[in-house]
Amino acid sequence: LHTKITNLFPPPGNFKLRKQIFSESVKFIIVRHPFERLVSAYRDKLAGFSRNDHYLTMRKHIIKKYRKRTKDKAAIPTFRESVDFVIDELKNMEAGVSKVMIDGHFMPYSRRCVPCAMNYDVIIKFETLESDSQYLIDQCQLGDRLQVVHENPAPTGVRTEQGQKNKSKKVKKGESLPDKSASSSFQSLDFFKDIPDSKIKQ
Repeated sequence: LHTKITNLFPPPGNFKLRKQIFSESVKFIIVRHPFERLVSAYRDKLAGFSRNDHYLTMRKHIIKKYRKRTKDKAAIPTFRESVDFVIDELKNMEAGVSKVMIDGHFMPYSRRCVPCAMNYDVIIKFETLESDSQYLIDQCQLGDRLQVVHENPAPTGVRTEQGQKNKSKKVKKGESLPDKSASSSFQSLDFFKDIPDSKIKQ
C-alpha cells in the first residue's frame, strides 16, 4: 500500500514546487504512543502470521544474532530480542550505515516525518483517531466527500508458533497458544516488563 501511494503521489520534483505545494496544503501527521507503536509493529510484522520475505528474513536474523537461550527453538523472536535488534539498527542509522533491515514501522517519527523541519497544521493522535480525523475533514471542508472509516487489518485471531493469525484463518486443534493482546498503551507496557531501564531510555 505504501509503495502504491508513493507511485500514485510522487513527491514534487524540485524544492520550489515542493515549497509551493506545502504552503497551499493542510499538513497533518498521525502519531501514536511510542511504546504502543513498537509493540504493534512487533506483533504485526515479527510475531504476526506473515508470508512477507523481508519480515521472515528479519525474524531469522534476530533469532540468530540476539537469542541467548540456544535451547529455545521458537520460530518467533521474543519482544526483548526484537527490541535489542531495533536499538542496534537505529544506532547503525545514526552512524550513517546505508543498509538497515528495519523499515518505517520500527523507525521513530523523527526519522520518518521530520516534525522539526515540517510545520504541521494538524496533529492526529492514534488514541483519538476517529474524532481527530473528523476534525481534519471538517477543517478541509471535505465532509461531503469523505467519512471516517476505521479499519484495523492487524492480526486478531489466535496465536500460534508461526505467529498470530487473522481471525479468518483456520487453525488446527492444539496449535493455538496463550495470547497477549495489546489494544491500549497500558496493555502494551506489559511487553516492557522484562526490558532493562537502560534500553527503554534508548
